[in-house]
Amino acid sequence: MGHLLPTKSPWARTASSGGGVATAPTTNGRRVSRYAPGAQVAHSARERASYTNSLATRAPEIAEQWHPPLNGAKTPHDFAWKSSYAAQWKCPNGPDHEWRAQISSRTHGDAGCPFCAGHRVSVTNCLPALFPEIAREWHGKLNRPLTPHDVTAGSKRLCWWRCRRRPWHMWRTAVQQRIAGTGCPYCHRSAVRR
Repeated sequence: MGHLLPTKSPWARTASSGGGVATAPTTNGRRVSRYAPGAQVAHSARERASYTNSLATRAPEIAEQWHPPLNGAKTPHDFAWKSSYAAQWKCPNGPDHEWRAQISSRTHGDAGCPFCAGHRVSVTNCLPALFPEIAREWHGKLNRPLTPHDVTAGSKRLCWWRCRRRPWHMWRTAVQQRIAGTGCPYCHRSAVRR
């Protein structure tokens, strides 16, 4: 005699039924993440917005980075400051500083702009913007399709470089090592020998 499983588990209640985890119907019967497009967002007690615990009231400096066009009709007043809703954000420090992050990671996780932190590439933090002299030694052919505009100044990515004084000197090292002051290893060795 086989064990019959319920068709819907008790923890998979929708937001309209008074709480629980938000689910969206699928063809294979699997639960869809609440962050999936079109999925309903569950509002637990900690996520219900009120005047005293809304994002706009509790964290106004973060609410200023709310991206109105990409968040649609939703505003910082609609969400609690501990909400797990993944919103769109816009940093004033760069024209392309736009990203998606959970509200709780911004208010409790201290997650700021990933572009300002150097975790994502931007026109404001790419190698030519911050270190144009080093970007001129970028080896375009050996790094193809990557360009100096595709890496941040603090990147650990290994890239090819070409010496400005002696173009036949080519070497591979991390971008952050170049920023730290390492130059052409061949020119350095010949200077040490003298």
